Amino acid sequence: FPSHDNRARAPQNAILLFSFDTSLFTTQYVRYAQGLRPDTFVLHLDRLTQPEYKKAIAKHFPSLIVPDREKPTKVGDFVEANSTLPVFSNTRPQALQIFSGRFCFFTPFIMV
Repeated sequence: FPSHDNRARAPQNAILLFSFDTSLFTTQYVRYAQGLRPDTFVLHLDRLTQPEYKKAIAKHFPSLIVPDREKPTKVGDFVEANSTLPVFSNTRPQALQIFSGRFCFFTPFIMV
C-alpha cells in the first residue's frame, strides 16, 4: 500500500509534500484518520504557496515555519524555512526550483 510505504520510509518529524491525488489522499488518510506516524506532516504541495493554505498550516502545525502568510511564495521558501526538518516529495526538486537543503524525492511507487 503506497501510503504506508511513504510513511514508513520517512524519518521522524519529516514533512511530506505530495502533489498527486492518490499519493496525497491515501497518505493523509493513514496519517490523520488512522493516526499512524503523528510525528510527520502531510501537506498538499500544490496549495503550499496559497495564503489561505499557509494560514491553515500555521494554525494546525505551529511547529512549522510558514514564510509570509499573506502572499504567495515559492515552495523553496517553505523548504528553506524548515531546513532543520527532512522534506520529502513525489515531485522532483528541479520542478520545484529547490536545489539544496534536506530535500528528498520519493521513488514513484509502481504497481505491477
